[in-house]
Amino acid sequence: MPAESVRIDPREGGAYEYLMIDPTGGEWPTAGIYLEVREPERLRFTWGGRMTRAVPMCPSSQSTSLRPPAGAPR
Repeated sequence: MPAESVRIDPREGGAYEYLMIDPTGGEWPTAGIYLEVREPERLRFTWGGRMTRAVPMCPSSQSTSLRPPAGAPR
């Protein structure tokens, strides 16, 4: 993933995008919108291809709940 391809705005309504490159050189542009940001426990976002006028994004929605390991300080 080239660092210059990474753009993030980690707030509700903010967008992210990056370019994944597979071992054969194939490029996989990825982008989405942050739907919910509840630090430090929850992150919900869309995930799909890069958004352009010619190729509209057809995203899925992802949710991640984060919890510290048992006994870890908060």
